[in-house]
Amino acid sequence: MAGPVEPDWAQHFVETLRVPLLKFKEKVGGRISLVMWSDCAGMCTERYAAELVATEVKQQMGLAIEFKLHSGSGPGPIRHTRHCIDFVRNNYQPTHFATDIFKRDFNDGLYECTICQSKCWLPPSGVDIYWCRVRGVERGKHLGLMGVNFSVLRQAINTIKCMRPAVFIMEKVGRRDGNYEAMLDLIKQDLDADYVSMAIDSITPKQHGYPTEQKRVLVAGGRRDQVDATDLQTYFGRLIVAPMPLSHTYWTFLGLQGLCDDAVATVGQLPTPDAALKIQSSGCRCGVDPMEFCPKHPCQCEQCCQPQPLREMCTWRLNALKYLDDHKLQWAKDDGCLTYIQALELMGQETPSSARGRNILNIFARLPAAHPLQSTMMIIDISQDLSHTMCRCDGTVPIIGTTNAQMWSMRAGRLLDVSELAKLMGQDLRTSDLKNTFESRMRWMLGASMHVATTGFALTGLLASVGSSRRVWYR
Repeated sequence: MAGPVEPDWAQHFVETLRVPLLKFKEKVGGRISLVMWSDCAGMCTERYAAELVATEVKQQMGLAIEFKLHSGSGPGPIRHTRHCIDFVRNNYQPTHFATDIFKRDFNDGLYECTICQSKCWLPPSGVDIYWCRVRGVERGKHLGLMGVNFSVLRQAINTIKCMRPAVFIMEKVGRRDGNYEAMLDLIKQDLDADYVSMAIDSITPKQHGYPTEQKRVLVAGGRRDQVDATDLQTYFGRLIVAPMPLSHTYWTFLGLQGLCDDAVATVGQLPTPDAALKIQSSGCRCGVDPMEFCPKHPCQCEQCCQPQPLREMCTWRLNALKYLDDHKLQWAKDDGCLTYIQALELMGQETPSSARGRNILNIFARLPAAHPLQSTMMIIDISQDLSHTMCRCDGTVPIIGTTNAQMWSMRAGRLLDVSELAKLMGQDLRTSDLKNTFESRMRWMLGASMHVATTGFALTGLLASVGSSRRVWYR
């Protein structure tokens, strides 16, 4: 892929915590094997990040760390989790792996293993590092402790109590809110007797050299016989106050080219007679006005598919009307000027087929923040409803946290492809076994995964905290 070399975050983290990592080497000797368990794993980016950390630690201080993925679970739902399991098995060869984090019996110490197709033991010891990604509740649903995310959190806590790993990391997807405080209270209430822990708020790949805005809350913890609370706070604090510089926009980071610059320059201008004829003959009526019916790109929602379409009850159309009112863009609905979609299609560029996606792009192209379009950094996730559409103009990419993220670069006039999304997530697909992994499956797995640099940040901080402790290392 074009663009600069990815940020060497592993070198940066290891150099920042060199002294406590050398103490970790003194404690464990010149070689150690660490066993990992990853729940709600997505692509299991934590295992990929562990390899990069191990390579850097070996190079800088001669400590050979072998990370072994023992088991874990996919992120659900079942129809997608099997693809995650296939990817994890092909690339990391776990001994066991499960489809469902909830199919565990903590009384008997058993869980359903998809690889073995039988019930296997939850190891009461021997797991060194536990990971879990706790997704947020659905937008608009304030479910509190009864929500799906807290069900996963409770299951993760019970798994930690059962297996007693040396250290753990849990990532909360979504913003800091009331559920955030309840999550920390639950962890402290259930694990405080045996573990020290700390919350790390608003960690984002921007701090690690990636033009990606993906804020997360991490909860890092260590068993009291292995980690001191002061050390945990000290070494994560050192990483936090020593961010890597952000030297690229997503445009230069991915090596994109402005092939559509001449086309997008005509947006908002009156079409030439030749262009007007082509638009008329195309049969497309998609514009800035969301209430305009396009026979070529009909909306497939229940209201619009009625024998007598009820467009005034279509959710995305109503949200688009409100957006136009809120941003004082009503004038653009019927000004007769070229729309963004029309400009791209006149030059033969591929465009979205959905009425909603086309309308979103036409509206955003008229926002002052998008201009001049020939040099704009505006990028939009068009998989979201307009009222929740994530858009950035500062050269970074919005959160790649949905399982169907469709990032549209307004200047490039296209979606970012899966390999580009993977690079923004820190994952080098050239080194991965992609057998039976299609684009839609990879897009879903990327959205269900932790950012690679974020996991490397967490892993390095944990190893340094263990190394600095005066406690004797044992599992």
